[in-house]
Amino acid sequence: MDKKTDHTTIEHALTVLGLTKGATPREIKKVYYQMAKEYHPDMCAGKRKKRCEERFKEISHAYKVLHAYCVAYGPQFDRKSIKKNMMGDEYYDHLKRFYDGWWGNLDL
Repeated sequence: MDKKTDHTTIEHALTVLGLTKGATPREIKKVYYQMAKEYHPDMCAGKRKKRCEERFKEISHAYKVLHAYCVAYGPQFDRKSIKKNMMGDEYYDHLKRFYDGWWGNLDL
């Protein structure tokens, strides 16, 4: 999983595929295959071809991001889970203890 992936990247990927934060890996794959088939450059002709190529790349990238995240962390797409997973458990627990000690129960 790319370290540059954060909650905004994952939320954008969900939006591109038209999914909600409760999406399962099976739903992600199903929507990806439907959209990939619709926007595949070989299936488009004329003026639509360039737009289809761009959209196909965007859809493929979104699927790769979500698939890699699901493989690494499971399908937990709420902002708190994404931040925690991207930080790593030890670092998250350390920050949580620090912030909770100073400012009360803060939600990282």
